[in-house]
Amino acid sequence: MIDTEFHRSEVKLQGYNADVTEPRQLEVCIVGEIFFSLPAHVGDGFRDLGHSVKVFEPGYVESFRNKIYAAWTRSTLTRSALSRCKHDILAFKPHSQPDILVFLKGGAGFLDRKMVETLLQSWKPRKIVLWLFDPIERIPEVYECLTYPDLLCSYQHHDAEVLTSQGFPCIYLPAAYSPRPFHKIEDARIFDVFFCGNFLTNSYRLELLLKLSGEARRQGWIIRVAGHVFHWFRPGARKRHRDALERLGSYLLNTALNPRELNRYYNRSKICLNIHDSSSRSSWNPRTFDILGAGGFELVDKRNGATDLFAPGVHLESYDNPTELVEKVAYLMKSPQERERIAEAGYKEVRRQHTYRNRAQLILDHLGVS
Repeated sequence: MIDTEFHRSEVKLQGYNADVTEPRQLEVCIVGEIFFSLPAHVGDGFRDLGHSVKVFEPGYVESFRNKIYAAWTRSTLTRSALSRCKHDILAFKPHSQPDILVFLKGGAGFLDRKMVETLLQSWKPRKIVLWLFDPIERIPEVYECLTYPDLLCSYQHHDAEVLTSQGFPCIYLPAAYSPRPFHKIEDARIFDVFFCGNFLTNSYRLELLLKLSGEARRQGWIIRVAGHVFHWFRPGARKRHRDALERLGSYLLNTALNPRELNRYYNRSKICLNIHDSSSRSSWNPRTFDILGAGGFELVDKRNGATDLFAPGVHLESYDNPTELVEKVAYLMKSPQERERIAEAGYKEVRRQHTYRNRAQLILDHLGVS
């Protein structure tokens, strides 16, 4: 049983030494079960504030041996990466007591009560932060961990309100972006529309993309749809989704893109399409910020429950259904000056308020570190 001192610790961190004017460098450990380099980007935010950071996150399986080991299904591949990450976390022995331990909770499932208690006992962090990056209905196991953090955050406004009403004070802390991988580069916008994400198992995304691809053929638009949807150790995907893949045809970019490759595509595309998952009813996904941070023009599905950060027609543009999506693309293809004006406003807004440095500072403020 974990010592009660670890439940909402009353230890106060001192951001400044009374005898000097320079802020003290904090030791920050970040443990994330989220893919796509998001934990590393959160770490960038704390590093940009001058703190020492150690990040643990699942990696991609690159070696031939690991691909053979994970040859049957993508879920096995994912479990393999998560298992290695969990092993690295439990084997790590910090040289000193971490000032802050940040848990980034997604849907992968290894951040459970046992893991949290083990790390609190062995690492003995002074302060604990739990930041939720998945809707709470998809990660019900998180309720077993809600008594531990000194600061509880959710990327969804709705979930922050629900958890607070249930007796777990939670702040709304949206995702953000890191300027390291996502930034403007000098490159020609050679693609008309670009989308990256999982779409074969998401019927709404697939419907939108098929509608758009049909119009693209009629209009002669150059579009790219990126996603690692079939490969040599996942042959069934091609057969199961043959019709959809044939309709996408040459538009499909069958590969997983890392953040720097994504940044290149955002910079080379006139319109960057963003389609949220159906569970993200009151949030902006990380891709929202990445596109704007790269200086791209963003066309995103309407966020009825999340209108607090960006204004359609000012920082980005939105659509409500497949027909409106095609109509908006057709209009925007003929309005390059409007696209560039909105993209520039979105870029300035996200640079000003929505970097992970901004989020890291907000976390420190809530923890009482000046």
